[in-house]
Amino acid sequence: MHLLKYITSEQILVQIEVEDQNDLFRRMIHAIASPDYMRKNPRLTEESILQAILTRESQRSTAIGRGMALPHARMASVETLGLSIATLKSPTVFAPDTEPVCLLFMVLTPENKPSISLQVMAGMLRYLASEEERTRFCALESPDEAYRLLTGVNLRIDSPICARDIMRSPGFFVHPETSLQSTARLMFEEHLDVLPVLDHQKRITGEITTNRLFRFGLPDFFQKLQSVSFIAEFDPFEKYFEVEAKSEARDLMLKEFGTVPPEYTMLEIIFALAVKRYPQLYIVDEEKHWIGTIDRSTVLDKVINF
Repeated sequence: MHLLKYITSEQILVQIEVEDQNDLFRRMIHAIASPDYMRKNPRLTEESILQAILTRESQRSTAIGRGMALPHARMASVETLGLSIATLKSPTVFAPDTEPVCLLFMVLTPENKPSISLQVMAGMLRYLASEEERTRFCALESPDEAYRLLTGVNLRIDSPICARDIMRSPGFFVHPETSLQSTARLMFEEHLDVLPVLDHQKRITGEITTNRLFRFGLPDFFQKLQSVSFIAEFDPFEKYFEVEAKSEARDLMLKEFGTVPPEYTMLEIIFALAVKRYPQLYIVDEEKHWIGTIDRSTVLDKVINF
């Protein structure tokens, strides 16, 4: 199914000037709410759409970086997909602590079909992954130009959601020679349960977990105990502090971790996280360089709570 089944040049706003976020949303909603669309969705009003969009936005900004934002809403009164696209003449600050936005996609979907929104947005983001394509699209001067450009792009929206569509950008890491003291401090300060260990070519060689830190130095038989009341005076961190000063990340890292390609499907992601119990998955390119991360909170944020 091609995206252009759901959009015409009338739903594309190009080089517009807006007063504020509400003005921008109203104009994009008006572009969606053509007479034909409203006939197919008789329970909708432009005001109800605006309230749904603003409610979603109040939960967390839909600005995603790279000058783009994806305002969207799931509504019980929506029966067919609604979509509009806007480019702004002047980049606008969309929300506090976010970079200015110049390109927006607004999506309305039925309440019980959130995957449609994800597929639409994934299709657009795949197309606009490069800065060159985003710059080219934002420079277009008419809706007809934009529509013609989109006709030449593979914008199918029935493809499976993949790792590249929901992954977070790479974050904190340590090198194998990073001291154990520095590693533990970083995990504490940044509230990290898992920390990858990278070589100097940005390839993952292991990971350190808080669970690994806690269990470091405990005798193997501890795993089988139901209670430790009979040895209450035992210091569980004695070995840790004995070796902390001279230990490095390589000494504590786990060498079994989850690396997956960008094409990994949602089903495979859930299987790896829930069944194989990887604390997080590292998305790697063909050269095995780390390009993104997915954990359970990513799935909750990008899919379940979308």
